[in-house]
Amino acid sequence: MKAPQPPRIKTIEELEKGPYMVLRTPYQQLPVYRDWKSGGNRKLTLIRRIHGDRQLMATELAKDLNVQREDVAVNPRTHAILIKGDRFEDVKNWLLSKGF
Repeated sequence: MKAPQPPRIKTIEELEKGPYMVLRTPYQQLPVYRDWKSGGNRKLTLIRRIHGDRQLMATELAKDLNVQREDVAVNPRTHAILIKGDRFEDVKNWLLSKGF
């Protein structure tokens, strides 16, 4: 049984024209995850499945969520965006507002 696909604000063609694109998971969920380090004392939010200009996305994300740019990093190996703190809901809402 295929999971129902949530409505998109933009079409795939419109998303591909942008400087970056976030692909959904096979179950049509946004690829936003929580991660806890140091025994749960250090919280991170991860965004995966990003294509395009990840640095630009990190800069826009920091500006729109009122986060210091130093607290938003792009992992050079996995190409995921890491944000200090538990910003799970904020990031999901930001991605939905961008049409992903």
